[in-house]
Amino acid sequence: MTTKHRSAWSAKEDSLLGTASDAEIAERLGRTTRAVEARRERLGIKAQHRIGKVWPKRVLALLGKVPDSQIAAMMDVWSLTVLKKRRSLGIPSYQSKQRKRVK
Repeated sequence: MTTKHRSAWSAKEDSLLGTASDAEIAERLGRTTRAVEARRERLGIKAQHRIGKVWPKRVLALLGKVPDSQIAAMMDVWSLTVLKKRRSLGIPSYQSKQRKRVK
């Protein structure tokens, strides 16, 4: 999970803004996607647009291991987006794995 990062932004961190997607920059810096987006907008830097959302490896590894809603909050996307990504990779849902354990 992304850690809370409350320290001031360095000039080096600011220089990364807009060079890749906010999610990628957040991953590199250990900040949330929302924090990166807010800082970039505050500095008037345009977003790096990509087709589709970048899914960091650490997030892909969580698919099916935690609820889709938790991943959706991390990625700042709808739960349905996570469900579609998980299904496209053939990964069963967290809930279906939990049901198997109960039986």
